[in-house]
Amino acid sequence: MRGTVLFPSLLAVGLALGSASAQAANALPGRELRATDLPGYAPSAIETMHTPASWSAFVSRPLATIRADRFVVGVRESLRRLGGPGEGLSLVVKFGSPTAARHEVALYRTQYPAMASFAVATIPGAYGFADGGGEDIAFSFGRYQYLVGAGWPQGDSRHASENQLVRAAATLYARAEKGAHS
Repeated sequence: MRGTVLFPSLLAVGLALGSASAQAANALPGRELRATDLPGYAPSAIETMHTPASWSAFVSRPLATIRADRFVVGVRESLRRLGGPGEGLSLVVKFGSPTAARHEVALYRTQYPAMASFAVATIPGAYGFADGGGEDIAFSFGRYQYLVGAGWPQGDSRHASENQLVRAAATLYARAEKGAHS
């Protein structure tokens, strides 16, 4: 989520979607990060989006793509950084099929081609990407697509490490794999 990799566009849209409908109760409880999963970050808000149009605007993807992947519901968990500037993000989206969820992960590669990528060996098919002020990891499990990220001001050395972010994403993946949520 470097420099808030996804944050510039997603944060702006997330703020714009801060309506009552976007802030409805979490439609996918247990699928987002838990307070202890990413050291130095704490949950601060949950937004649920129920329409393809709201999710399309949030992730800056064509509505036709979101509809083709049969969007069901998306949840954005905002994380605040403890003891310093920066923010985190946990997204989970339910699509119509496992193929659609994998497709959505693959789209991050084309949506952010200038970002440096990094390996996430502990999660099959995961894609890690970064710039100078943040890192994100996108992956899927079944019909669900996940994204975990952390962003900070450029030059701030007190941020979550890539290893911490990988561990947080791997923890979330392990919970999904063990059937912690149906």
